[in-house]
Amino acid sequence: MDTPAIPALAILALITLGYLLRRAARPFKTCRHCHGMGRIPRRVGRPKPCRHCHGHGIRPRLTHRAARTTRRTYHDAR
Repeated sequence: MDTPAIPALAILALITLGYLLRRAARPFKTCRHCHGMGRIPRRVGRPKPCRHCHGHGIRPRLTHRAARTTRRTYHDAR
């Protein structure tokens, strides 16, 4: 007796929807390079701003960047 593929697709759709809702709730993540500090320590002198997050300590997630790029492309085309 074969199992229908519809429940598997429904589960996959729920997992995808949950992932997208979670990423929409938290579109930014902590910078991996400066660990959220916004600065990179030096051996001598003052710390310099992180060049990856520009001193903010957070970076946009991939899903947020993709949505932003899609939105910008759509508006530029209009």
